[in-house]
Amino acid sequence: MPAPTVDGDTAVYRSVVPNGDLHVTALPHGFTESLILKERPTEPVELRLPVTLKGMKLEKTAERHLQLEDAAGSLVASAPAPRMWGTGTDARSGDPAKSTEIATIVEETADGTVLVLKPSQEFLDDPAVVYPVTIDPTTTLAASTDTWLASNYPDSQRGSTELKAGTYDGGTTKARSYVKFDVAKYVGKHILSAELRLHSYWSSTCATDGSGVEVRRITGSWDPSAVTWGVQPATTTTGSVVSKAAYGYSSACPANFMRWNVKDIAQSWADGESNNGLQIRAVDEQESKSWRRFRSANYVDGSQGPTEPALSVTYNT
Repeated sequence: MPAPTVDGDTAVYRSVVPNGDLHVTALPHGFTESLILKERPTEPVELRLPVTLKGMKLEKTAERHLQLEDAAGSLVASAPAPRMWGTGTDARSGDPAKSTEIATIVEETADGTVLVLKPSQEFLDDPAVVYPVTIDPTTTLAASTDTWLASNYPDSQRGSTELKAGTYDGGTTKARSYVKFDVAKYVGKHILSAELRLHSYWSSTCATDGSGVEVRRITGSWDPSAVTWGVQPATTTTGSVVSKAAYGYSSACPANFMRWNVKDIAQSWADGESNNGLQIRAVDEQESKSWRRFRSANYVDGSQGPTEPALSVTYNT
């Protein structure tokens, strides 16, 4: 590897593959690395990434995401299925205009474990794909407890720098987010007030006449690394709350915090209900006014101040 150029939290290794740079970024709860292809490749691309493991095993699950387990079989870290995307975004969602999952194999060789990525040549050759193209091998190996899922991103996006909820295309694409806070200190207390705060930096509209975004208490256990769109934990509408605020669409409604009064949910935890966290979803998952993108615990930008998910509780002993 060449010596990297370091800029803030990111180290850039130049020309590690023909016309491609490796970017490695430190996050509050892990790290992410991406290979940036600056030009359309003329030959099939295969990336072989040797993985040094001491007392751990890397495997690909049935849901296609990657996980590290220790000798006892306990989960150490995980990552969503690798993906790649071109330059440019969908004006409705803010997501990449062109993206796809990457075929992935975990090989055991005489020299150790190798993570093999085989990007789709059809995608790389597609004239509609604008370069540079980002190949994201593992997204992140994270330890935070917030994540999001979508019908087109079906495995857990734990460690992503954002959270998503709602739909931007009439329900064809739907997203939900999950967050969990440590509420042990509130057990047995009388809750006076409780507010969930999420920083919305992208909205499909400034209008506040839609059905809104709902926060529900999760009633079933779930693994933030293993949860999938097809297998999500149970929730209850008891104590659920809705916000119709819209921030992050334009200068008329710039990025700001959406807030939910979750006093009843916090009191249920204080009264002994199991804390399995919160689900954030659209009230009407067919309504395109519901699309929101929030900053997650992994997002860092000192120019904007703290934007991570927060739960503020006032209580009486």
